[in-house]
Amino acid sequence: MKKLLIVASCVALLCCLGLAACSGGSSEEGEGESEIANPWTDAESAEQAATVAGVEFQAVEAPESWLGEPVSVSYRAMEGLVEVTYEYPAANIVVRKGNIDEENAGDISGDYNKYAEEWDATLDGLGLSVKCFGPAPDKAAKVIWTNGDYDYAVMAIALGGEEDFGIPAADLAAYCAALK
Repeated sequence: MKKLLIVASCVALLCCLGLAACSGGSSEEGEGESEIANPWTDAESAEQAATVAGVEFQAVEAPESWLGEPVSVSYRAMEGLVEVTYEYPAANIVVRKGNIDEENAGDISGDYNKYAEEWDATLDGLGLSVKCFGPAPDKAAKVIWTNGDYDYAVMAIALGGEEDFGIPAADLAAYCAALK
């Protein structure tokens, strides 16, 4: 019986020591904690976003689209990158323009999904890298390209979970032309 009591006491002591070690040893709240600051700044206009980013960017009107008129248009920026989001009832179209990003091979989209289909295309002399989730070559889920000193990205994000959702070629041309 004594052996059982000694073993139980040792186990209890080890559990207490283990819990104390897991607490981090800091008695002051917040000490040793750090968060990564959000680099994005919301903007009221494309001009304000361009100023925040330090990127040449003209106001972008929502191109006429198969989705209709956008419910809202929002702007945000971080150093070297401007983003415009066109919110429609069933989808968001996100366009970005930023300084050349050699580290990510020109992909400033922030989207690192694996795509079922990828191909290169040319539009008004621009070399585009096009990606889509399904076998729908007429619908692009993500398009990236470089022109001059800037990288560009256009992404179609279905809000209803459609996997083969994308921007039809004619509308893609309008979004690409709108980015200046």
